[in-house]
Amino acid sequence: SPTPGQKFWLNAYHDRVAGIFARSDSVCLCDVFGDYDKRLVVVDAKQKKLKLWKGTTLEAELKLVDNPVALCSVYGDNSRKRI
Repeated sequence: SPTPGQKFWLNAYHDRVAGIFARSDSVCLCDVFGDYDKRLVVVDAKQKKLKLWKGTTLEAELKLVDNPVALCSVYGDNSRKRI
């Protein structure tokens, strides 16, 4: 149980062994492929890579050209409702 003033949900983002440097504005859960399956998308600032996980499996790793600033998910079509 967290003490008053402690934000317990932030502890889930702290793992010294994971080898990923990401801020909270560089982490997103979204339906990337429109298949109603959410994936974890993380921008690693040290390695300059965008990483995509489905469950515990790393599905994709894309190299970025420059230092990442933030990550945002946008749905460009209105063909299906995504709530």
